[in-house]
Amino acid sequence: MIKNYPAILKFLINEVEEQNDKDAVEAIGILSQINNCNFLIGVTLLKDVLCIINMLSTTLQSKSATLGKAKETINGVIKSFEQLRCEDEFYKFWKKIELMAEEFNITLQINRLGIVISYRSKRKRTQPTYLNNYHLQTVTADEEVVQNFSSVSDFWKITVYFPIIDTVIANLKYRFSEKNLSMACSVDNFMSLNYDGSLEFINHYKDILSVKIEVLKAEMMVINNCLSPNFTLEDFKDKVKKDSFPNLYKLLQIAVTIPVSSATCERSFSTMRRIKKLVKINWVLD
Repeated sequence: MIKNYPAILKFLINEVEEQNDKDAVEAIGILSQINNCNFLIGVTLLKDVLCIINMLSTTLQSKSATLGKAKETINGVIKSFEQLRCEDEFYKFWKKIELMAEEFNITLQINRLGIVISYRSKRKRTQPTYLNNYHLQTVTADEEVVQNFSSVSDFWKITVYFPIIDTVIANLKYRFSEKNLSMACSVDNFMSLNYDGSLEFINHYKDILSVKIEVLKAEMMVINNCLSPNFTLEDFKDKVKKDSFPNLYKLLQIAVTIPVSSATCERSFSTMRRIKKLVKINWVLD
């Protein structure tokens, strides 16, 4: 969108000026939505956000991906967003916005620099728990808040830049909590037949599956000696038989069915459509 922004504006303006059909009305609507500072700031910020997120998305879409293996990438992405939430990074971002606004002849302004936000309620309201990780600019209690902005950049920093970064950080920490990542690492250790490192995973499911810990430990020791040092998951699954290793078999069933993403399933369905299309073409040609 940013790369083709001048061409898009030129096309829409040309469509409006010609006014040959009903598309001109739609072009006017789109032009009013994208030819302003709100859109320019939003799309530029989201480009930076999605550029970082894409690294994690690519990592998790790998066929061999697990949360345990992706832990470092996840923590790196979260730390990167936390570093973006500062005055210096916003200043760099704002300089970029000013250059783009000048290039596209867009005015960076707001209606007023002083905004009054009033809250009047008969009963006192407490802050929702989901806002605990956010840096709030307003309150939910019984009082009146006067929000003053000293400059245009200050307004966009407080109302757009910081809230978006805060939302991304809070949701990443919620989705990839320390507890979830710890369990994911424990599952990876189980797949590597590391008994001590997989105790969190084992203890979590032992009562549900009626797993006998001492017997499981012996089973893991035996199966480890049956496999080569660089064994794969397929080798592991082939060796573990339900009759010979009942406790290990139960936990392995759980471990291999914990999903990371639906990328593999989506790829399978995409391939299925292509195959059906090719079969249909060959049938017509025959």
